[in-house]
Amino acid sequence: MPPTELRRLRQLAREMLLPAAALQAALECGVLDDAQSLTEQARLLRRMRRLMGDLGVGAPAAALLVRMRRDLDRLQLELARVRRLEDQHLNDWREGWWREVDK
Repeated sequence: MPPTELRRLRQLAREMLLPAAALQAALECGVLDDAQSLTEQARLLRRMRRLMGDLGVGAPAAALLVRMRRDLDRLQLELARVRRLEDQHLNDWREGWWREVDK
């Protein structure tokens, strides 16, 4: 991560009253990356802060939970996309197959 990005993330973490260990855990766990917008990074850090405050989990556990949630959301979107494609192709196949059987 470029130094300017890291400074920006440190400032964001300070504004959210997150300890430096939380930001470090998020970076090491792969929760934050260069491709994300500042808004997305802030959302993920807020989620970590809530987990740490509400559930009392440590920074590494909060980072891992946030990453797992993000990965699960991505997998669910991908599964929904695959199911839509599957339905489309199976419906096309069934119609074609029944047309041939009726003849």
